[in-house]
Amino acid sequence: MARGARIQNLDSHRRAERAGAGVDIHTSGEATLLELAENNGIEIVNQCRMGFCGKCKARCVSGSIEMSEETGMEQLTDEEREANYVLTCVGCPTSDVKLEV
Repeated sequence: MARGARIQNLDSHRRAERAGAGVDIHTSGEATLLELAENNGIEIVNQCRMGFCGKCKARCVSGSIEMSEETGMEQLTDEEREANYVLTCVGCPTSDVKLEV
């Protein structure tokens, strides 16, 4: 069963909720999805933390995430991009976001 995280943009603050666990994460600034998860006890498999290995993939169920075109996109297949997969180590939420990790 996939675990999920929900990140909600509240003005300049964002809130993340781990689905089923009732964990709220509040942040402001440019934290990556991986940083938000790790700082709040949510495990996401990762290795390079720079968008090169592809280990930290997660599917964006709703919302928008900004990823640098220079990193991350090469590690995702065309099918994964079409299915809204992102790399959490280089992805930052730009709106309310729900992820499957």
